[in-house]
Amino acid sequence: MPKKIDKKQVREDREALANAFPRTFMSKGVSVKHPLEVGIHRRLIAMGVRGLDGEKMSAKRVRAAVADYCSGPKYAWGMLFTPYRINLEGKVVSSVAQENIEHARAYLIRRGLMIPVAEEKSA
Repeated sequence: MPKKIDKKQVREDREALANAFPRTFMSKGVSVKHPLEVGIHRRLIAMGVRGLDGEKMSAKRVRAAVADYCSGPKYAWGMLFTPYRINLEGKVVSSVAQENIEHARAYLIRRGLMIPVAEEKSA
């Protein structure tokens, strides 16, 4: 069975990504995160991004850090209020798909962080 990456390692790897790509990965405590380019983890893996320990991050570590970054309410709010995706340079590369926006909205409602808006009934 493959070894699971612990939370401390994931936090450190997220910090390494924020240090290496400050226009893309927001540091802890930032109120809203920008949606990331789809497949950004593949670019990070290909370039051999390094962790805080100076070691090349494995593909598993990169995926875990990016997945952790993209989970949670701050990223979901970013999907609603920043409807474009950015690359490693912090440049806009695409818009956020409507289905991703709806998924983020549903997530925030489920978490009790957003009040659902009743749809108007047509006469």
